[in-house]
Amino acid sequence: MHTPSTVALKWLQAILQTYRHQNCLHYAAALAFDTALSLVPCLILITWGASHIQSIQPYFSNIQVFLIQHLLNQPDSNTQTIIHSFLKASHQLPRFELCVLLWVVWLLWNNIQSVFNHLFNVQTPRGVGFRSLLTVLLLLALPILLSIGFTLSSNIHWTITFIPQDTQIALTLTLLNTSLALSISYALFKWVPHCTIPKTAAFIGSLLTWIALELIKHLLVWYFSYQSLYRDIYGSFAAIPIFLLWLYVAWLIILLGAATTQVTRMYIQQGTFI
Repeated sequence: MHTPSTVALKWLQAILQTYRHQNCLHYAAALAFDTALSLVPCLILITWGASHIQSIQPYFSNIQVFLIQHLLNQPDSNTQTIIHSFLKASHQLPRFELCVLLWVVWLLWNNIQSVFNHLFNVQTPRGVGFRSLLTVLLLLALPILLSIGFTLSSNIHWTITFIPQDTQIALTLTLLNTSLALSISYALFKWVPHCTIPKTAAFIGSLLTWIALELIKHLLVWYFSYQSLYRDIYGSFAAIPIFLLWLYVAWLIILLGAATTQVTRMYIQQGTFI
């Protein structure tokens, strides 16, 4: 009879074997490149959709700031100013160019689904129509979820009077960030693969992914705060390799979470999970 420690050790070994055998290092590099090409189109389409939803208007500027700061991993002030100006001008884009941007985002989403289906050994992917509809729904859902979060944070500000305002803002933003990260990773592992994923497996994968992303993010921020090598070599362009490195590391962690979800799913199906 296997002890819990033996099962846990074999579980970790199976995760690492799955991660290595499925070529996750190569897929992470490819998805990082796709994300770098698609990130600005994603921001444009999200802000464009948010600007046309009446109930989101009071939180429109907050949504832009939140997306830029968290998707770009704390960019400098110059980068934020450039992106804000670009997003403001993007509201005047004609429909044809918006369709082109939507096509670029769809390609990214299609590649993500293909990689996840490969990791979860799915032979038959979802149809093109369903994937296209899901892309549009995701672009619309993100600003709506953020506006709900900002609404809740404003209500907390009025109800919790014994906590200082600065502390309230920090706590609510941390809660919003954590909830959003866990929700996105859970949705990726639960619904992106075209197969049945147990809730427990998706939750474990998303939780480990969130913890690892937070640790790596703070580690990278600390490292680049004390190391000037990149800035000495690249000068004002130092943000570019740092950003690309962050995308690659983030996808490495996300695919590790996907491998964790797949192995946990197999253990649950076999009845050997703790």
